[in-house]
Amino acid sequence: GYEAWLVLGIFLTGMLQVVRYILILHKKFGDLARNRIYQMGVQHGVSIGWGWFSPSFLGLFAGYIVGVAVPVYLVLRRRLFHFRGFTWEKAKQLLYEYRKFPTFNTAAVFLNNFSLQLPVFMFAKFYDETIVAMYAIANQALVMPTITLIGTAVQQVYYQAASEAFQEHPRKLMGIYRQTLKKLSLVGLVPIGGVILLAPLLAGLIFGKEWSEAGVYMQILSLGIYFRLINSPIASALSIINRQEAGLVLIILSLALRFGAMYVFSDTPEQMLWALSISTALFYGFYNYSVYYYIRSAIRAHERGEGDERN
Repeated sequence: GYEAWLVLGIFLTGMLQVVRYILILHKKFGDLARNRIYQMGVQHGVSIGWGWFSPSFLGLFAGYIVGVAVPVYLVLRRRLFHFRGFTWEKAKQLLYEYRKFPTFNTAAVFLNNFSLQLPVFMFAKFYDETIVAMYAIANQALVMPTITLIGTAVQQVYYQAASEAFQEHPRKLMGIYRQTLKKLSLVGLVPIGGVILLAPLLAGLIFGKEWSEAGVYMQILSLGIYFRLINSPIASALSIINRQEAGLVLIILSLALRFGAMYVFSDTPEQMLWALSISTALFYGFYNYSVYYYIRSAIRAHERGEGDERN
Protein backbone atom coordinates (compact mmCIF):
# COMPACT_ATOMS: atom_id res chain seq x y z
CA GLY A 1 0.00 0.00 0.00
CA TYR A 2 0.83 3.66 -0.18
CA GLU A 3 0.04 4.44 3.47
CA ALA A 4 3.70 4.82 4.50
CA TRP A 5 4.40 7.11 1.54
CA LEU A 6 1.34 9.17 2.43
CA VAL A 7 2.41 9.60 6.08
CA LEU A 8 5.95 10.53 5.03
CA GLY A 9 4.60 12.99 2.48
CA ILE A 10 2.38 14.72 5.05
CA PHE A 11 5.27 14.97 7.52
CA LEU A 12 7.67 16.42 4.93
CA THR A 13 5.02 18.86 3.69
CA GLY A 14 4.68 20.17 7.25
CA MET A 15 8.46 20.45 7.53
CA LEU A 16 8.56 22.35 4.24
CA GLN A 17 6.12 24.91 5.62
CA VAL A 18 8.26 25.26 8.76
CA VAL A 19 11.54 25.85 6.92
CA ARG A 20 9.93 28.34 4.54
CA TYR A 21 8.59 30.35 7.45
CA ILE A 22 12.14 30.30 8.84
CA LEU A 23 13.34 31.85 5.58
CA ILE A 24 10.57 34.46 5.78
CA LEU A 25 11.51 35.21 9.40
CA HIS A 26 15.08 35.93 8.31
CA LYS A 27 13.83 37.90 5.26
CA LYS A 28 15.65 35.60 2.84
CA PHE A 29 13.13 35.99 0.05
CA GLY A 30 15.65 35.19 -2.69
CA ASP A 31 16.43 31.89 -0.97
CA LEU A 32 12.71 31.27 -0.64
CA ALA A 33 12.19 31.71 -4.38
CA ARG A 34 15.09 29.36 -5.16
CA ASN A 35 13.68 26.88 -2.65
CA ARG A 36 10.45 26.72 -4.63
CA ILE A 37 12.39 26.26 -7.88
CA TYR A 38 14.36 23.37 -6.36
CA GLN A 39 11.14 21.75 -5.22
CA MET A 40 9.46 21.91 -8.62
CA GLY A 41 12.61 20.93 -10.53
CA VAL A 42 13.39 17.89 -8.37
CA GLN A 43 9.76 16.81 -8.10
CA HIS A 44 9.11 16.82 -11.84
CA GLY A 45 12.57 15.49 -12.65
CA VAL A 46 12.16 12.44 -10.42
CA SER A 47 8.59 11.80 -11.62
CA ILE A 48 9.59 12.00 -15.29
CA GLY A 49 12.74 9.93 -14.77
CA TRP A 50 10.87 7.24 -12.83
CA GLY A 51 8.18 7.15 -15.49
CA TRP A 52 10.80 6.83 -18.23
CA PHE A 53 12.46 3.76 -16.72
CA SER A 54 9.56 2.15 -14.84
CA PRO A 55 6.14 3.74 -15.42
CA SER A 56 3.98 3.43 -12.31
CA PHE A 57 1.87 5.47 -9.91
CA LEU A 58 4.65 5.05 -7.33
CA GLY A 59 6.79 7.43 -9.38
CA LEU A 60 4.42 10.30 -8.60
CA PHE A 61 4.73 9.62 -4.87
CA ALA A 62 8.51 9.37 -5.11
CA GLY A 63 8.74 12.58 -7.13
CA TYR A 64 6.64 14.51 -4.63
CA ILE A 65 8.47 13.20 -1.56
CA VAL A 66 11.98 13.75 -2.96
CA GLY A 67 10.89 17.13 -4.30
CA VAL A 68 9.82 18.18 -0.79
CA ALA A 69 12.71 16.52 1.06
CA VAL A 70 15.48 18.26 -0.92
CA PRO A 71 14.42 21.89 -0.19
CA VAL A 72 13.80 20.95 3.47
CA TYR A 73 17.33 19.55 3.76
CA LEU A 74 18.87 22.58 2.02
CA VAL A 75 17.37 24.91 4.63
CA LEU A 76 18.01 22.71 7.68
CA ARG A 77 21.71 22.31 6.90
CA ARG A 78 22.17 26.08 7.09
CA ARG A 79 21.20 26.03 10.79
CA LEU A 80 19.18 29.24 10.68
CA PHE A 81 17.44 28.32 13.95
CA HIS A 82 18.52 27.08 17.36
CA PHE A 83 17.01 25.54 20.49
CA ARG A 84 18.84 27.64 23.05
CA GLY A 85 16.59 28.44 25.98
CA PHE A 86 14.13 25.67 25.06
CA THR A 87 12.05 24.28 27.92
CA TRP A 88 9.03 21.99 27.89
CA GLU A 89 7.15 24.52 29.99
CA LYS A 90 7.73 27.19 27.34
CA ALA A 91 6.73 24.72 24.62
CA LYS A 92 3.42 23.97 26.38
CA GLN A 93 2.78 27.69 26.84
CA LEU A 94 3.33 28.39 23.14
CA LEU A 95 1.24 25.36 22.16
CA TYR A 96 -1.68 26.73 24.15
CA GLU A 97 -1.15 30.30 22.91
CA TYR A 98 -1.22 29.22 19.25
CA ARG A 99 -3.74 26.39 19.65
CA LYS A 100 -5.94 27.82 16.89
CA PHE A 101 -3.37 26.97 14.22
CA PRO A 102 -3.63 23.14 14.43
CA THR A 103 -7.40 23.30 14.98
CA PHE A 104 -9.13 26.03 12.97
CA ASN A 105 -6.34 26.49 10.40
CA THR A 106 -6.13 22.79 9.58
CA ALA A 107 -9.87 22.56 8.97
CA ALA A 108 -9.86 25.81 6.99
CA VAL A 109 -7.02 24.66 4.71
CA PHE A 110 -8.75 21.34 4.04
CA LEU A 111 -12.13 22.94 3.27
CA ASN A 112 -10.53 25.68 1.17
CA ASN A 113 -8.74 23.12 -1.00
CA PHE A 114 -11.98 21.18 -1.35
CA SER A 115 -13.82 24.38 -2.29
CA LEU A 116 -11.24 25.16 -4.98
CA GLN A 117 -11.54 21.64 -6.43
CA LEU A 118 -15.34 21.57 -6.18
CA PRO A 119 -15.90 22.86 -9.77
CA VAL A 120 -14.15 19.77 -11.18
CA PHE A 121 -16.64 17.50 -9.39
CA MET A 122 -19.59 19.68 -10.42
CA PHE A 123 -18.59 19.75 -14.10
CA ALA A 124 -17.98 15.99 -14.00
CA LYS A 125 -21.49 15.46 -12.58
CA PHE A 126 -23.34 17.51 -15.20
CA TYR A 127 -21.16 17.30 -18.34
CA ASP A 128 -18.82 14.97 -20.22
CA GLU A 129 -15.07 14.63 -19.83
CA THR A 130 -14.35 17.08 -22.66
CA ILE A 131 -15.99 19.92 -20.73
CA VAL A 132 -14.16 18.88 -17.55
CA ALA A 133 -10.84 18.92 -19.41
CA MET A 134 -11.67 22.29 -20.96
CA TYR A 135 -12.35 23.76 -17.52
CA ALA A 136 -9.18 22.20 -16.06
CA ILE A 137 -7.02 23.70 -18.82
CA ALA A 138 -8.63 27.14 -18.51
CA ASN A 139 -8.39 27.21 -14.73
CA GLN A 140 -4.76 26.04 -14.64
CA ALA A 141 -3.74 28.52 -17.34
CA LEU A 142 -5.25 31.33 -15.24
CA VAL A 143 -4.03 30.23 -11.82
CA MET A 144 -0.37 29.65 -12.76
CA PRO A 145 0.59 33.24 -13.75
CA THR A 146 -1.69 34.98 -11.25
CA ILE A 147 -2.23 33.09 -7.99
CA THR A 148 0.85 30.85 -8.14
CA LEU A 149 3.38 33.45 -9.28
CA ILE A 150 2.09 36.92 -8.33
CA GLY A 151 -0.11 36.01 -5.35
CA THR A 152 2.37 33.64 -3.71
CA ALA A 153 5.30 36.02 -4.15
CA VAL A 154 3.38 38.91 -2.58
CA GLN A 155 2.05 36.69 0.22
CA GLN A 156 5.56 35.74 1.33
CA VAL A 157 6.60 39.38 1.76
CA TYR A 158 3.22 40.49 3.13
CA TYR A 159 3.06 37.89 5.90
CA GLN A 160 6.46 38.83 7.30
CA ALA A 161 5.87 42.59 7.06
CA ALA A 162 2.30 42.39 8.37
CA SER A 163 3.33 40.26 11.37
CA GLU A 164 6.00 42.76 12.40
CA ALA A 165 3.60 45.67 11.90
CA PHE A 166 0.91 44.07 14.05
CA GLN A 167 3.39 43.50 16.88
CA GLU A 168 4.17 47.23 16.86
CA HIS A 169 0.57 48.45 16.53
CA PRO A 170 -2.53 47.08 14.74
CA ARG A 171 -2.92 50.44 12.97
CA LYS A 172 0.31 49.74 11.09
CA LEU A 173 -1.16 46.45 9.90
CA MET A 174 -4.11 48.37 8.47
CA GLY A 175 -1.69 50.54 6.50
CA ILE A 176 0.05 47.51 4.99
CA TYR A 177 -3.32 45.89 4.26
CA ARG A 178 -4.57 48.93 2.34
CA GLN A 179 -1.30 49.39 0.49
CA THR A 180 -1.15 45.74 -0.57
CA LEU A 181 -4.80 45.73 -1.61
CA LYS A 182 -4.33 48.84 -3.76
CA LYS A 183 -1.17 47.58 -5.48
CA LEU A 184 -2.55 44.11 -6.16
CA SER A 185 -5.76 45.58 -7.56
CA LEU A 186 -3.69 47.50 -10.12
CA VAL A 187 -1.11 44.79 -10.87
CA GLY A 188 -3.82 42.17 -11.32
CA LEU A 189 -5.45 44.19 -14.10
CA VAL A 190 -2.52 43.47 -16.43
CA PRO A 191 -2.76 39.66 -16.71
CA ILE A 192 -6.54 39.64 -16.37
CA GLY A 193 -6.89 42.32 -19.04
CA GLY A 194 -4.66 40.26 -21.32
CA VAL A 195 -6.84 37.21 -20.75
CA ILE A 196 -10.04 39.09 -21.55
CA LEU A 197 -8.59 40.43 -24.80
CA LEU A 198 -6.47 37.54 -26.08
CA ALA A 199 -7.46 34.28 -24.35
CA PRO A 200 -9.44 32.65 -27.22
CA LEU A 201 -6.68 33.41 -29.72
CA LEU A 202 -3.85 32.27 -27.46
CA ALA A 203 -5.68 29.13 -26.32
CA GLY A 204 -6.06 28.03 -29.95
CA LEU A 205 -2.40 28.68 -30.71
CA ILE A 206 -1.01 27.03 -27.56
CA PHE A 207 -3.38 24.11 -26.97
CA GLY A 208 -4.62 23.54 -30.51
CA LYS A 209 -7.77 24.60 -32.35
CA GLU A 210 -9.85 21.86 -30.75
CA TRP A 211 -9.17 23.47 -27.34
CA SER A 212 -9.74 27.09 -28.37
CA GLU A 213 -13.02 27.09 -26.40
CA ALA A 214 -10.84 27.00 -23.26
CA GLY A 215 -10.00 30.62 -24.06
CA VAL A 216 -13.67 31.56 -23.69
CA TYR A 217 -13.74 29.68 -20.38
CA MET A 218 -10.69 31.70 -19.28
CA GLN A 219 -12.48 34.95 -20.11
CA ILE A 220 -15.45 33.99 -17.96
CA LEU A 221 -13.33 32.73 -15.05
CA SER A 222 -11.07 35.80 -15.07
CA LEU A 223 -13.49 37.82 -12.90
CA GLY A 224 -13.33 35.32 -10.03
CA ILE A 225 -9.58 34.79 -10.43
CA TYR A 226 -8.99 38.56 -10.22
CA PHE A 227 -10.74 38.81 -6.85
CA ARG A 228 -9.00 35.65 -5.66
CA LEU A 229 -5.62 37.15 -6.59
CA ILE A 230 -6.32 40.32 -4.61
CA ASN A 231 -7.39 38.28 -1.60
CA SER A 232 -4.65 35.62 -1.65
CA PRO A 233 -1.94 37.50 0.33
CA ILE A 234 -4.09 39.51 2.73
CA ALA A 235 -6.13 36.49 3.86
CA SER A 236 -3.26 35.64 6.23
CA ALA A 237 -4.16 38.76 8.25
CA LEU A 238 -6.77 36.70 10.11
CA SER A 239 -4.02 34.37 11.35
CA ILE A 240 -1.84 37.32 12.31
CA ILE A 241 -4.56 38.85 14.49
CA ASN A 242 -5.50 35.40 15.85
CA ARG A 243 -8.99 35.23 14.34
CA GLN A 244 -8.63 31.88 12.59
CA GLU A 245 -12.16 30.86 13.58
CA ALA A 246 -13.49 33.70 11.41
CA GLY A 247 -11.45 32.38 8.49
CA LEU A 248 -12.96 28.92 8.94
CA VAL A 249 -16.51 30.30 8.92
CA LEU A 250 -15.73 32.25 5.75
CA ILE A 251 -14.36 29.17 4.00
CA ILE A 252 -17.52 27.22 4.90
CA LEU A 253 -19.54 30.09 3.42
CA SER A 254 -17.41 29.90 0.26
CA LEU A 255 -18.09 26.19 -0.11
CA ALA A 256 -21.85 26.64 0.31
CA LEU A 257 -22.00 29.64 -2.04
CA ARG A 258 -20.00 28.03 -4.85
CA PHE A 259 -21.91 24.75 -4.62
CA GLY A 260 -25.29 26.47 -4.55
CA ALA A 261 -24.49 28.77 -7.46
CA MET A 262 -23.16 26.00 -9.70
CA TYR A 263 -25.99 23.61 -8.81
CA VAL A 264 -28.74 26.13 -9.55
CA PHE A 265 -27.18 27.52 -12.74
CA SER A 266 -26.17 24.28 -14.45
CA ASP A 267 -28.19 24.36 -17.67
CA THR A 268 -25.10 24.96 -19.82
CA PRO A 269 -21.33 24.90 -19.17
CA GLU A 270 -21.11 28.65 -19.79
CA GLN A 271 -23.91 29.32 -17.31
CA MET A 272 -22.16 27.24 -14.65
CA LEU A 273 -18.87 29.05 -15.36
CA TRP A 274 -20.52 32.43 -14.88
CA ALA A 275 -22.14 31.21 -11.66
CA LEU A 276 -18.75 30.02 -10.42
CA SER A 277 -16.93 33.20 -11.42
CA ILE A 278 -19.50 35.63 -9.99
CA SER A 279 -19.95 33.68 -6.74
CA THR A 280 -16.15 33.53 -6.35
CA ALA A 281 -15.84 37.28 -6.90
CA LEU A 282 -18.64 38.02 -4.41
CA PHE A 283 -17.13 35.73 -1.79
CA TYR A 284 -13.63 37.17 -2.00
CA GLY A 285 -15.05 40.68 -1.96
CA PHE A 286 -16.86 39.82 1.28
CA TYR A 287 -13.72 38.11 2.62
CA ASN A 288 -11.78 41.32 2.00
CA TYR A 289 -14.36 43.34 3.87
CA SER A 290 -14.23 40.83 6.74
CA VAL A 291 -10.44 41.17 6.98
CA TYR A 292 -10.83 44.95 7.09
CA TYR A 293 -13.52 44.64 9.79
CA TYR A 294 -11.42 42.38 12.03
CA ILE A 295 -8.33 44.56 11.67
CA ARG A 296 -10.45 47.56 12.70
CA SER A 297 -11.70 45.55 15.69
CA ALA A 298 -8.11 44.72 16.65
CA ILE A 299 -7.20 48.42 16.48
CA ARG A 300 -10.11 49.39 18.73
CA ALA A 301 -9.28 46.63 21.23
CA HIS A 302 -5.62 47.71 21.32
CA GLU A 303 -6.53 51.36 21.85
CA ARG A 304 -8.98 50.47 24.61
CA GLY A 305 -6.20 48.54 26.31
CA GLU A 306 -3.86 51.52 26.04
CA GLY A 307 -6.56 53.75 27.54
CA ASP A 308 -7.05 51.38 30.47
CA GLU A 309 -3.29 51.37 31.14
CA ARG A 310 -3.16 55.18 31.21
CA ASN A 311 -6.07 55.27 33.65
